[in-house]
Amino acid sequence: MAARLMRSRLAEEYALLRESFPGAVHQEHSGNDWFLLPAYRCPPSWRENGQPIDTVRLAFMVNSSYPGQQPYAFLAPRTLTFSGTTPNNFADVPDGHCPFEGGWAQFSWSPNFPWEPEAEVRSGVNLLHWARSFGERLKEGV
Repeated sequence: MAARLMRSRLAEEYALLRESFPGAVHQEHSGNDWFLLPAYRCPPSWRENGQPIDTVRLAFMVNSSYPGQQPYAFLAPRTLTFSGTTPNNFADVPDGHCPFEGGWAQFSWSPNFPWEPEAEVRSGVNLLHWARSFGERLKEGV
């Protein structure tokens, strides 16, 4: 029963994510749930492969203890830089760790808000709040 409730909640949260990130993709991989945001808006000065960008692909994972445990970290292309400088707290992840194509690196990240999910997905914190928090990290630059 708990697994079914988890799947139901994730389906609701995925639908909510797609309202703000229409191209969002969900995929199960190695017992975890992964989400890809293919066109996340980023502040000026970010570059991928040395080229200025307006959007970037970001990915994140939630494990089976979600929503009780807050997600941690998000992934971006490993060639992402801020004005040509590799960001702080940004480390390569092994190929195959993330189910989505491309080479990835992980931003160590935890937002500055309490993680207090409610039974009703839209009432408390959720994956949309989590995903929107990535913008805070990107605004920090390096």
